[in-house]
Amino acid sequence: MAESRRRVALISDIHGNLISLEAVLAEIERRGVEEIVCLGDSAANGPRPGECLDLLASVTDRVVMGNADEWLLNPQLDPEADDFHRKVEESDLWTIAQLSPANRRFLRSFQPSILLDTPTPLLAFHATPRSNREIVLPVTPTEDAAAIFADYPAPLLAGGHTHQPFVRRIHAQTFINPGSVGLPYVIGRDGQAHNPPWAEYAVVEWDERGGVEIQLHRVPVESQAIYGAILASGMPYADFWAAEWAKA
Repeated sequence: MAESRRRVALISDIHGNLISLEAVLAEIERRGVEEIVCLGDSAANGPRPGECLDLLASVTDRVVMGNADEWLLNPQLDPEADDFHRKVEESDLWTIAQLSPANRRFLRSFQPSILLDTPTPLLAFHATPRSNREIVLPVTPTEDAAAIFADYPAPLLAGGHTHQPFVRRIHAQTFINPGSVGLPYVIGRDGQAHNPPWAEYAVVEWDERGGVEIQLHRVPVESQAIYGAILASGMPYADFWAAEWAKA
């Protein structure tokens, strides 16, 4: 690789899954990518939240604030939550109890968005630059997506949140979603979602002339190891959360 080339790995939505985070970071290191940006939702609702934050802090300080990260810092219980979201809330309260003071300091350092000084400027955020909960999908109408990003003119946009890896043009901008490290999902022919045996991330590479290449990657993971880690974690509703990995 020429000296003037630059590569940035984009990771997102780790959700406390240390096994998948370790697999992705090992692959990023094998590829020789030294810059890592995390698009948020790093710890909540997974079996090893504190360890994930410790490992993430050791490889990057460029992390944006996801909606789940924000909730851990300021939990707000919804009195009208349905059964699924009640399970999420109770699991996230358990997550908070697992975090060390250093983990909490690291969480508080997360930024709403990060503008990278790459050859083609890249704006990183969790969902959209104006909200860490707003949805942009491959099927979002172009004009609707363009309106979301109208006040944020960076040529490259990187966000996660939806756990769906894709790259799409939105007029003069390119949106990159690297998918999810810790909770990817696929929809089967029966219409049911399950967690597949891989972790997802992206690499953006610029050549010496400023040309850009975007790659979406999947890294194999041992779904049964993740299943076992969830059952052994002590987190609430472990059987429920582990069940989707058992289908892989």
